[in-house]
Amino acid sequence: PVEKAARDEAADALAGQKQEEAKQKEAARRAADQQRQQQIAQQAQQMQPFCQPALQAELERVRKTCGSLPADARKKIAAAGNETVKLVARQLAERQLAGQMQGFDPRKTIDEAVAAAVKPHATEEEFATYQREQAARVARRERAARIQIVAKLDSELELSQSQRQKIEADLEKHWQAGWLRELDDKGMVINNFRPAPDFADSCITPHLDDRQKAEWKQWCQQASWSRMGRHTGWNFDGRSMQPDPWWSQ
Repeated sequence: PVEKAARDEAADALAGQKQEEAKQKEAARRAADQQRQQQIAQQAQQMQPFCQPALQAELERVRKTCGSLPADARKKIAAAGNETVKLVARQLAERQLAGQMQGFDPRKTIDEAVAAAVKPHATEEEFATYQREQAARVARRERAARIQIVAKLDSELELSQSQRQKIEADLEKHWQAGWLRELDDKGMVINNFRPAPDFADSCITPHLDDRQKAEWKQWCQQASWSRMGRHTGWNFDGRSMQPDPWWSQ
């Protein structure tokens, strides 16, 4: 009986020790999570101004195409846009902290949220005009990105006219929304190279000769665009316009 009592006491002590260790681990986990949430909140607050240009550009498109929106609808749309900016800023902060910036398109999130807020209030005709303006802008940006990609390749690899035409045609045929990242190149240099548009390699390499392929391979090794985040800077659209007074009238 004495030995059994001793074993029971030891077992109870071990169980108590394990419970205490578990409590300490849980407390440490909660403290770390709280600190992480504080970091995210602070970072998100700092990022909100950098998301504003995208919102203000989209609101300006709404103002120009949906001019009959009543005052209460305008305020609801602007409020929805501002809430989305807060959401996007937090998502950016979370992704940045986790090192997962690839593949996230803040502008698309903002554009879609504004469109969803506009649709219930705009006339059918005005909303259709707004959507056409959105589509036209995307098309312009895609075209500009393709031109910039080909121009950059030409400056580094000395393309022939035939090569330029074939590469641009392939880019257009196989275009992916993420390739708009080329517009984020504001003259940055990596290892004395401009960022190589290697995300579109399948549209480029087949049209290069052997010398150009060797140069292209070296360029991609030294300054790969695809290894970088979705955006090189947070100011997605450059200088932000101020909200038009129309939104608060």
